[in-house]
Amino acid sequence: SPEVAGRITAIRFTAGQRVGAGAVLVQLNNGPERADRAAAAAKAEFARLQLARTRELVPGGAESREMLQQRQAEYQQAVAAVSQIDARLAQKRVAAPFAGEVGVRRVNLGQYLNPGDAVATLTSLDQLFVDFSVPQQELSQLKLGGEVRLTSDAWPGRTFTARVTAIEPRVAEDSRNIWVQGTLANADRT
Repeated sequence: SPEVAGRITAIRFTAGQRVGAGAVLVQLNNGPERADRAAAAAKAEFARLQLARTRELVPGGAESREMLQQRQAEYQQAVAAVSQIDARLAQKRVAAPFAGEVGVRRVNLGQYLNPGDAVATLTSLDQLFVDFSVPQQELSQLKLGGEVRLTSDAWPGRTFTARVTAIEPRVAEDSRNIWVQGTLANADRT
């Protein structure tokens, strides 16, 4: 989902596509920010030239040390302005935070997005988590790193092995069960 509002100008993924971390999925309109950046970069270049000129003139006394300090500050401010616009430009891109498989697209070209609007789901299938509950009487049989065998209706006849990676420290008041999470390697991403 986007960090800032804007109109979608490009969609760079298809449903079911595998993407790497950082891959740009959606681009929001960034025309004004690109123009601002060009102006800020020109100011930064001019400030750099002014600073270089002042550095050459200070040793001979043609420019004061105060003027040198002022030019250094102006240059630093100009570089900071470019960095600030770069940060705004980055917010206009919706990128994959991790590698995974993109789900069904929920946006269209030209659509206006608000911060937090879903673009698509992104799922990493390399490792799966299985959450389940067990009666509190079984707590003594659970340990972190312990093995858990499970089955799934999606894969009849197959048994999977997961490792216990988390055990909820509280017993559920309503059911007296304990939540457990197991981690299952999924090299074939099934």
